[in-house]
Amino acid sequence: MLDFKQPISYLIPAIIITVFLAVIYKVCRREKARVSLSCLLLIVYIQVVLQTAFFFRESESRTQMDLRLFGIWGEAPIAHAYFIENIIIFIPFGGLMPMVFKRMKKMRYCVFAGFLFFCIIEISQLITQWGFCQLDDVVTNTVGAFVGWIIWNCGNYFIELWGNNLG
Repeated sequence: MLDFKQPISYLIPAIIITVFLAVIYKVCRREKARVSLSCLLLIVYIQVVLQTAFFFRESESRTQMDLRLFGIWGEAPIAHAYFIENIIIFIPFGGLMPMVFKRMKKMRYCVFAGFLFFCIIEISQLITQWGFCQLDDVVTNTVGAFVGWIIWNCGNYFIELWGNNLG
């Protein structure tokens, strides 16, 4: 649970930055510019993820790469918690992307976008030495995006089903 305290502390600055960006966008687009709540949530979410990935640890604290699959699973319960936490943290990615981008409503695009995003984070962590580059992170984060997409898809299905029954 201690790991979740740090990302939560990034929420307030991320919300402030997002609101600021939304106001600038609306001012620059003189016509009636609309920014959806899901778009704002995605921006806040990505900011928190990036801050967590790069500023959660000290600079140059991790200089290695771990290409072992399921290397973080380990035998200790805390290792299992980290593994599961990596999946849970990226569920919002898979749920918000299809709400913001039409193409992401297809599972393969959403999960692939997540995979690319996570690869960029891991490679950036390796280059900047602000984190630990692990194959497991890419795999578990991608699984999290997939789970998020499944949750979004099921929710979307039921919303459409109930909408058709009500109307």
